[in-house]
Amino acid sequence: MNKKLLWAAMFSAVALAGCNGKDGAQGPQGPEGPEGPEGPGTNPPVAETFEVVNAQFANLELGDNQLSVEFELTNENDHVITQLKRVRAYVARVQDGGLGASHNGGYGYVNGDDTTEGASLEQTEDGMYKFTTPIALSDSQDPQIIVRLGGGTDGIPSQRPLVLRTSFHRNAL
Repeated sequence: MNKKLLWAAMFSAVALAGCNGKDGAQGPQGPEGPEGPEGPGTNPPVAETFEVVNAQFANLELGDNQLSVEFELTNENDHVITQLKRVRAYVARVQDGGLGASHNGGYGYVNGDDTTEGASLEQTEDGMYKFTTPIALSDSQDPQIIVRLGGGTDGIPSQRPLVLRTSFHRNAL
């Protein structure tokens, strides 16, 4: 066994003695590789100021006395608005001359810390929001769901009421 160890040590010493530490001249650059896959994209620009607030509603769910609304907010330049802190929703019905008053239990809101019990406002990504609130509904009311955005300390001017639904068909916008 000692002879094998001795031969291995001698071979290693001879191999290392032939190495002077230089790698040689730099070779030519190889061809350019193929373009990689498209990345996840860039975040849309965030609005620093706005005169106009655009709301694009993506989803509305009604059920079990709960309203859930998903929407995107942008300014006049299509830059996303990220500072929304106040949302109100209420149930109204069409009457002669316009919309009737909200029904008992048909109102929910988020306004900073002042919030309807069980209500929440979540920003799911820049400019995309999900507002959920308990709200009393019945099939016989044929309600309209009215949403108002802004008008609080978030700096977003109060928006005119937005009618999201003009007849009662669950889980359809």
